[in-house]
Amino acid sequence: MFDENASCHLAIGASYPTCLKDSDGLSEEELKERGLNHSLTHVDFMIGHERMNIKGYTRDGQEVDIMIDGRLQV
Repeated sequence: MFDENASCHLAIGASYPTCLKDSDGLSEEELKERGLNHSLTHVDFMIGHERMNIKGYTRDGQEVDIMIDGRLQV
């Protein structure tokens, strides 16, 4: 996942049902069966650097700047 202020981040704690396809209306037990956890906390850890440059590629092979010098371009 690309983030507005880091190249990516990882989160420890509660998972978000909205990140799971077709999760609307599922019970806590059904969410758990599909791999989601429940926690009282959710902490994000950002991973990035002010000099980080990231390039992406479109389906047709075009190169696109995603991040230049730590700043999101898209």
